[in-house]
Amino acid sequence: MLTATPPIEYIHFPFHENETIGFGPEAEEVRKNLFEAAIHMAHPISRQSKMERFSILSDTWENDSKYSSSANDLLRNPSYLEIISMGKDALPFIFEDLRKYPRHWFVALRIITGFDPVPYDKKGNVAEMTRIWLIWAKQNGYIS
Repeated sequence: MLTATPPIEYIHFPFHENETIGFGPEAEEVRKNLFEAAIHMAHPISRQSKMERFSILSDTWENDSKYSSSANDLLRNPSYLEIISMGKDALPFIFEDLRKYPRHWFVALRIITGFDPVPYDKKGNVAEMTRIWLIWAKQNGYIS
């Protein structure tokens, strides 16, 4: 799991300890991207279990979207879309996550399953949508 680090004033390039490459928020963004690239290089998708891949992607999605209240921003996130691309392999992990945290997995669930069990009058009620999807997951053998 990636953890946030406090902002720093300057960043040293990892291969040249005495060379400063930037100051301020942009430098922090570069540092963050270098760190995330190093993590992804250390764990290529081909060697990751499905659970590890889902965990990294969902953590990245959560981290990228934690300051956004826009559903469109949440659902356009590359990590969210990559989880959708996992197809039915992602469903057990999504349902387990949904049990713990009522997050906006509903579009992914509808795309992956090709079904939406939530009645129109319950749309927008995250707690109720979560409850209905978890019932559906149990009835369809994704959770016990």
